[in-house]
Amino acid sequence: MKDSVVSFFKRYDEIEKLVLDQQMDYFQDKLQEFEGDDKTYEEFVLDQVLAKAREQMLSMEEAPAEELGGKSLKQYLEEISLAELIEIQDYCAAELDSEVPFSVIDAVAAYEDRNEVIKTATEAIENASWTEEELAATEDGEDKLFELEFNKVKAWFDVLIKLGYSDLTEGVIDRFMSYELTREFVAESVSKYVEAFPDVSIPMIISRLDANKDNGIKGPCEDLVMMLAAIGREVKNDDIYMALKSAFRYMENKIYAVICLGEYGDGRAVPMLKGYVNRHQDTIERDVFYEILSAVQKLGGDISDIQDPFRDFDKNGNLLNGED
Repeated sequence: MKDSVVSFFKRYDEIEKLVLDQQMDYFQDKLQEFEGDDKTYEEFVLDQVLAKAREQMLSMEEAPAEELGGKSLKQYLEEISLAELIEIQDYCAAELDSEVPFSVIDAVAAYEDRNEVIKTATEAIENASWTEEELAATEDGEDKLFELEFNKVKAWFDVLIKLGYSDLTEGVIDRFMSYELTREFVAESVSKYVEAFPDVSIPMIISRLDANKDNGIKGPCEDLVMMLAAIGREVKNDDIYMALKSAFRYMENKIYAVICLGEYGDGRAVPMLKGYVNRHQDTIERDVFYEILSAVQKLGGDISDIQDPFRDFDKNGNLLNGED
């Protein structure tokens, strides 16, 4: 990659850091205007900061740049080969502190030979290391940082989403499930791709959860439950609800299923959640109990008839001893 192009992206990265800091300060100052718990506000702030920063950075991508011969980034990317585009995409994924610029993803996805882009993306995703152990086993793998290398895969997922190409969904889900555990950022990248194609992914996720009921729906299946709930926020159907309900019954760590049922928003889950607490007074864990209380309230249910196994509340529902 040309030194002048590298210089442009280094400047781009520095400016985006300043923009992110400015946006973070702005939204932190508005903390008291937000009604909700701290975790929800933190998520709100992060979403808003990233969105506003990206919006501001688009103006830089559209402005003439001396390093690019007076062309804007968008213009420059339209005039180079696929190999050069991929080199830039990989550089941005591994070297920039933030996401790969929209213009880069758009340019790769818009390349004239769609089939070649899909072929290249497929090979990159399938041949990439999805764990530190896999990377360490490759040539020069011990000298590379896993997260930076996987950011290249994440960028390819973004390209395929832009292209509306869902054919890798089943292979991606099955590979993800082949690991007992993956890093959180791997799960987030996989989730983004899987959730982008609900018509394809819903039946695949449900069938795999059903096949793992006897195993306790643990490990990567927990992530599948969360993917299904995320899809369900936009796509409501009985298949999703019944799968989340089944996950609650069979999951070893039920807290994920409780959170997902609360987020999905179907009030039919209230009797099941309340009944679970009342039937498991001697065994329920405190964090699960509190998550169920939160979910029942979120779903519009009454918690006054839920027995409190920890005696954290008085008879009027007031919290005792400052516990939470």
